[in-house]
Amino acid sequence: MHPQIAKAVDSVAQQVEHNTFNVGVLGSSPSRVTRERPTKKSAYFFKSSTMRKLALTLMVLASIFVSTVAFAQEPVKPYKVYCEIVSTTKIFSNKATVELDFGQFSGFWSADRQLVDEQGNTIDFNSALDAANYMARRGWDLEEVFIVQEMSDGSSSSPRYHWVLSKMVTDDSQITEGLRTRGMNK
Repeated sequence: MHPQIAKAVDSVAQQVEHNTFNVGVLGSSPSRVTRERPTKKSAYFFKSSTMRKLALTLMVLASIFVSTVAFAQEPVKPYKVYCEIVSTTKIFSNKATVELDFGQFSGFWSADRQLVDEQGNTIDFNSALDAANYMARRGWDLEEVFIVQEMSDGSSSSPRYHWVLSKMVTDDSQITEGLRTRGMNK
């Protein structure tokens, strides 16, 4: 047989050989070299270089996602903070003087704890309840109310109403959110 034809046919047996050792057995006389067929275990998916690149990209993205989720910071748990409204009735008026105590430092004068607007003017309230409603609109909840009658020299004085409020926050900057006292403007 011509060498070019023999190469194309790829015969196994020699040209002079007529019969192989086991003539009658199926598969004992192959006419050409057999090619290995892929088994079910080998994956056609990774035969293509495009598929290998896609699979590698997906594995990298999945590992980035998993590492991001694993090292993400835990959310800050909300905690409760308190505020006290101290209210007294104004002399010769039906309005209330209201001071806020967040536990902040205030000067000698209690006026540092009075609520003010954006221009620094004192906010007047009709009563302590009016002030409590003002605070409720800013997320504060009523915890307790008590009255203190201060009489240092034995004479009667006007009662001071103390309203204890609470609010859930995740950061201390949220305590005074939407509120301003005279002491904060200094």
